[in-house]
Amino acid sequence: MSATHIEKRGGVTYREFYNDYVLANRPVVLTDALAGWPALGKWSPEFFAEHYAHKEFEIDDKKWMLGDFIRAVIASDPANPAPYLRNKVLREHFPDLWSDIRPETKFFQPNWMTRPFGNAVYRELFHRGCAIEIYIGGNGRGFPVLHWDGYHTHAFLMQFSGRKEFFVYGPDQTQFLYPREDCPNISLCADIKNVDLEKYPLFAKAKPAVFVLEPGETLFIPSGWWHTTQMLSPSISLSCNVGNASNWADMRRDVTNKGKALNRLKASLYLRAKELQFRVQDAFSVAPRD
Repeated sequence: MSATHIEKRGGVTYREFYNDYVLANRPVVLTDALAGWPALGKWSPEFFAEHYAHKEFEIDDKKWMLGDFIRAVIASDPANPAPYLRNKVLREHFPDLWSDIRPETKFFQPNWMTRPFGNAVYRELFHRGCAIEIYIGGNGRGFPVLHWDGYHTHAFLMQFSGRKEFFVYGPDQTQFLYPREDCPNISLCADIKNVDLEKYPLFAKAKPAVFVLEPGETLFIPSGWWHTTQMLSPSISLSCNVGNASNWADMRRDVTNKGKALNRLKASLYLRAKELQFRVQDAFSVAPRD
């Protein structure tokens, strides 16, 4: 499936979302999925500078105090973009902000990645893989790669402050995007606005959906969809990854293929058993209300 336009919709019921977008493997921007979250209207660069000025992070191989980093973010422009604080687990680095993103939106459910795994390897893989992550950056800076999310998870990208321009390519565009041999969910065309077309000529045929994600909006990126982004202003956002019956077969295949032959067999049997367990749990659980 490809898309040169992605809908922005409000008032979507859970049933509509799951049938029309999750099962259809089709992206959408939900304009009101975060309604009621205290983070909206509260989180801003100034808020983080005021409350966490002395918190230290390593960003692009350099140590930054968050107050100094935020000043760089505010001053950032395309000619001299600030570094990008990204993929930091919110609950680890800002545990006191967890209540600002409650109650959990129904659209994240069901998420099998959050469920118990007796095997420590898979527990770490899936629980870390679905952790909500925070991103803070400035005008002119973007995500460093064009990619789809590892293990074919679905992704939710939530905007709280500032504006981000997104570039989204359907799975059928893969033939034009030059996936890396060692890491097929990452494109060799990292900077999509400055691709060497002599080296990567097919990229000229790729057709993305291009749009701006505004504060309060949530982008649902389904399994296997390529995407990258560039910030148009100081920006704060979150991400969350999801796995369930709609994409578990692809996730199981990706995880299984990482190991050697015997381990692949064990992994496949274990993840098939978990799938059966989770399907039974879903059959007896109360579905999110519309």
